[in-house]
Amino acid sequence: MNRVYLSPPHVGAEERRLLLEAFESNWIAPVGPHIETELDVSDIRVTTTVNGVIKQDGRTSQMVFPVDFLIRYISRQMTLKTGDLIATGTPSGVSKLNPGDVCEITVEGIGTLSNKVVNDNDSFDSEES
Repeated sequence: MNRVYLSPPHVGAEERRLLLEAFESNWIAPVGPHIETELDVSDIRVTTTVNGVIKQDGRTSQMVFPVDFLIRYISRQMTLKTGDLIATGTPSGVSKLNPGDVCEITVEGIGTLSNKVVNDNDSFDSEES
């Protein structure tokens, strides 16, 4: 079975109960730009910049629980299927985002995901146009 590693934006340090509840609900998060199934995730760099300023910088080897442990633990609680995402959180340094900010998440060996922050009202207005 291939494992898929993606880079969702920060979801916070969830407690076990909340983590499991998240798998039971539908949520939307931008992911990409690539799906990588052959990456060794034991020690890769993950950075987040906001408007070009580094806000988060860490390595997967610094995570409280290694990725392989998380996969084993979660798969004992529920069935993981091809395409399932496991959101592990991000390094310390969370900051507030404002409309107009550009948030970029870079995962070594995968690439960079760039998102511009928009006001919810602006996004709905543009859909109606």
